[in-house]
Amino acid sequence: MSAVNNKNFAIRALLASIFAAFAATGFLLSLIPRRRSMICFIGHLGHYNGNAKFLFEACQTHLGINYFRAEGVQCLFVNHKGATPTDVPPDFEILNVNTVWDSWRYLSALWRSKILVITTPGYDWKLRHLLAWRANTLLLSNGTPLKSPGSISKHFTAIKTKKYLSFWRDINQVWVSSTMERYMVSSSLQIPIERVIVNGAARQIIFTEEALHEQKPRACKKLEQLLGERVVGKRLALVALTHRDYKADKRHSALDSISSLAGFEANKFQDFLQKNNIELVIRDHVITQSSSVQAFDVDFTYMDSDLLPELNDVISAFDIVITDYSGLYLDLLDQKISIGLLRFPEDDFIVQRGLILPDDFLVAGMAIQSIQELEQLLLEKHSQKTQMLKRRMLHALFFELSAKESVAKNISALQKFIEN
Repeated sequence: MSAVNNKNFAIRALLASIFAAFAATGFLLSLIPRRRSMICFIGHLGHYNGNAKFLFEACQTHLGINYFRAEGVQCLFVNHKGATPTDVPPDFEILNVNTVWDSWRYLSALWRSKILVITTPGYDWKLRHLLAWRANTLLLSNGTPLKSPGSISKHFTAIKTKKYLSFWRDINQVWVSSTMERYMVSSSLQIPIERVIVNGAARQIIFTEEALHEQKPRACKKLEQLLGERVVGKRLALVALTHRDYKADKRHSALDSISSLAGFEANKFQDFLQKNNIELVIRDHVITQSSSVQAFDVDFTYMDSDLLPELNDVISAFDIVITDYSGLYLDLLDQKISIGLLRFPEDDFIVQRGLILPDDFLVAGMAIQSIQELEQLLLEKHSQKTQMLKRRMLHALFFELSAKESVAKNISALQKFIEN
């Protein structure tokens, strides 16, 4: 037993020594004089997505390009996962980390960064902490969470909880979309309130009525390229739900939820979809990525986050959006797109995870509890007027700034960090 303990101690000591060596190297490198003239953007879980993506693109347009070029500031997006983005202008600088040389270029970018714009606090935290600890790190949350604070860490061990809390130490600011979200983020993540800023979400620039209308042809074409001819000429319904639990044995797919609706019969529902030329496009949460989807006896199209990292790139192609407790629908509340929120009497999700507001307030008349209600939603061309009033009130609570104001404040804040 003592031999095993000695071996484990030696392994831990070796790992600690290696980390200490990296830490010392990173510290010494950070002291070398250099012009830190780069803004480095990193998307959610390393993909080309999230608010980081939309702010990066805004910096390359008339909104920010003249200022950053005049100041000699380089904007770089680091794409760790997935295929190389193909639908971006050639002058957009994107580093696709696929080789060892790409990794060295990424380390160099961190070392030269004056600002880091991140979407996931724990992603590449050690590298950021070692090589870019002098940079200003800005966290742009990937969306508005509806779950009660603390849900993510309830299954963590004591060591993992301590590690998780350490992710926030090197973050200079967190940008949110409302005063309510500001206080929620500050209290739940133990971040001083003055570091949580209501600057709005850069992704809102694509959720104006004009932008959705303009993007629809491109979105439909991209969806056709990704999913094939089966989505062409059909009424498209997106089914994108949140994950159910962080325990592996509690994972729950979007299709499991649909089959739990009152009155569901697979054959009848399949006939309904075919008769009305409706295609279900299923997108499970990135954590779920269900392997049980093939067991569902209804024809559908499956689109995971590896195939399409940024869902908002094609959101305007859909006629209906169906979700449950995901904040996805909040972005669309003040638009005319039909929205349905799945609810089940026997569902224990609220008990397990909790919500930041009463559920009756969050659904705003959009609750779907039976297959009949779902079918009615799938046939609706526009949302009811009374429902739209509730939706717009809910949208105003979560998004205090307009889309243009959000992007303008984001870029203005970056300029202040550059000047300081």
